Amino acid sequence: FETSILQNMTLSHDPARAQKVIQLSEKLGLSEAVNRLPDGYETLIGGKGATPLPEGTLQLIALVRALSTSPKILLFNEANTAMDSRTDEATQKALFEIIGQTTMVIVTRRPSYVAMANKQINLTQKGVTINHLNELKFRFTNQRSVSFEQPLRQSNDPGATETDVRKPVAVA
Repeated sequence: FETSILQNMTLSHDPARAQKVIQLSEKLGLSEAVNRLPDGYETLIGGKGATPLPEGTLQLIALVRALSTSPKILLFNEANTAMDSRTDEATQKALFEIIGQTTMVIVTRRPSYVAMANKQINLTQKGVTINHLNELKFRFTNQRSVSFEQPLRQSNDPGATETDVRKPVAVA
């Protein structure tokens, strides 16, 4: 979009929405890059004379825009390929937080993203295979690793079972 970074992420001039995207930007580490720009969130992107931004920054802008709408379904198609490891970890944590609220289709080869899924769908020349990963359990043990120990997601509904909780689908 040929507009400012902030308007690109909010798709509006709503102050409440602007606050939400700024909070998401801080959570994902995007605010560090944006604040280094001379015009910050008002930096123009997407048109003639616009400020060129690294691909990883553009990926984060798109991710913030998508997450700020609290989507029911999120398609994540290798949307982290240009991110550095620190930003990628922040992205994984942000996606982990919306498990159960958003159905995610994650196209990836990264095991850390596949680990968030309850189903893994493999598309090959021979056909499609679906692996049900309902027993897969993991947690972030620190900022740099994933441990397969704790339950994947707790439901807020006391009557819900593990299979009642929506989890993302990974497509590898």
